[in-house]
Amino acid sequence: MPPPGGSQYKPALGLIVIHEAEGKTNIELVLIVTLRKKAERSKAR
Repeated sequence: MPPPGGSQYKPALGLIVIHEAEGKTNIELVLIVTLRKKAERSKAR
């Protein structure tokens, strides 16, 4: 079940919208975004 107001911030992330269309669960979406953010931080160093 998506969080309230979820449709307002999901388009900004883009990535989540794509995976949600593929039928991923919210837990998987959080993991995907978290891993993506970690990868971006490690690249910045």
